[in-house]
Amino acid sequence: MKKITAESLFDLKSIAQPIQVEENIYYIENSMNQEKNRYESTIFSYNLKTKEKIDEAMGGVLFIDEAYTLAKDGNDFGQEAIDTILKGMEDNRENFVVIVAGYLEPMNKFLESNPGLKSRFNKFIYFDDYTNKELFDIFLSLCDSKKLSLSKKAEEKLLDYLTKLCQNKPDNFANGREIRNLFERTYENQANRLSKLDIEELTDSILSEFIEEDLAI
Repeated sequence: MKKITAESLFDLKSIAQPIQVEENIYYIENSMNQEKNRYESTIFSYNLKTKEKIDEAMGGVLFIDEAYTLAKDGNDFGQEAIDTILKGMEDNRENFVVIVAGYLEPMNKFLESNPGLKSRFNKFIYFDDYTNKELFDIFLSLCDSKKLSLSKKAEEKLLDYLTKLCQNKPDNFANGREIRNLFERTYENQANRLSKLDIEELTDSILSEFIEEDLAI
């Protein structure tokens, strides 16, 4: 029987193939190790940034808006941040205050996601949603900031829309943010409408007024 040397092995495709497979396996394992190292490095960096924010808050308040996003499924970085914050609260309970904020249902799930959260956050303040009139006033204040106004028909249409919106709020209702987004879309609609007019038609009153068709509702 012919002895197969290491050199002749690579000349025989049928025998050399397994070695290629082994090389591929090594490459995959090596790649996985690199990803693991990168992942651990990112976690470490995230912890450092969280600790930096805690240090900055010493003697004051650490405010975390939409805190429930930290506890989303699969968010390892968020869980690391929660653990770091809880340890900071335990070690520095006399030195700073932590306030977490967000929508009611997601915040309830957030507090239930970790036993340490529920035991440490035991004081709650509830804020009612804006009324239709308050949302209308917010829209008007955004108009004022751009020196814009609403036509009479646009006012009526907007108020009617906000009344219905407040009576049937979607789960993702965003309160003031809802109005800011509406204003920006309306502003864009007005710009598109005005771009189709002749320059002679662009009077100050036309340029500074939202009309009914501009409203993005």
